[in-house]
Amino acid sequence: MLSTTLFLSALVCLALCQAPTDTDTFNNFDLNKDGAVTPAEIEKFCATADADGSGGLSLAEYTGGAAADQVAADDKARFDFYDGLGEANNAKDGSINCHNGAVAFVKLVDADGDGTVSLKEYSMGVARVTMEQSLMAQFKDIDADGNNALNVREIANYCLKFDTNSDGAMGYAEYQAAAKTNGAPAEDFAAGGRVETQFVFYDRMDGTQDKAVTCKPAGIAFFAQLDVDQNDMVGPKEFVSQVEAINAKMFAAGGDAVGK
Repeated sequence: MLSTTLFLSALVCLALCQAPTDTDTFNNFDLNKDGAVTPAEIEKFCATADADGSGGLSLAEYTGGAAADQVAADDKARFDFYDGLGEANNAKDGSINCHNGAVAFVKLVDADGDGTVSLKEYSMGVARVTMEQSLMAQFKDIDADGNNALNVREIANYCLKFDTNSDGAMGYAEYQAAAKTNGAPAEDFAAGGRVETQFVFYDRMDGTQDKAVTCKPAGIAFFAQLDVDQNDMVGPKEFVSQVEAINAKMFAAGGDAVGK
């Protein structure tokens, strides 16, 4: 997938929240073609790639034999996620456990709790997992001091990375450029589209609707929305959950929900 920006964290959703349904992969898992995938089916499908019969997939097996230095960063990130899935404390050992991973994956995306995964559940679950992976990568990018917690200065400084004319604010052209850099599809740049909706949202966040997101006040306001426990820092789980909530509110309101 993508490496995405955050200050205006909904940039993550530009490419990820509308990820296409992976029908082919779902159909591969659905061995009996009944429209519902079980842990056993995923385990059996995993076993078909388990060349050494170890009960798990190495990175080479997961990528079809690619050399480690030839594996795309996105594929490696997904492997790392599945490597820890179903393991105690998400411990990673360099191998995806076909049984434990299958059970944990179904539990993760089985929205109705019936023990199986429909195509809709699969599509939505994978999109959510992918977005959360990207958000965690973004969290690390923003976390300048590497202490696994964000402060208000780090949020504001991240906005300034995209302030190409050094006026302390991100204008719409700068915002669009950041979105393009991070892979936003062409349709999101249409008038009234997702990019414009996001920009309007953040423009209002700095207290003045002036077609510019002023990084310091907007960073303070955005941090306040992230810091739900009001301890002056934002941890990874808090960051992911609040960004997802802000995105949902933003697009439901067409950019009008700031401060409400």
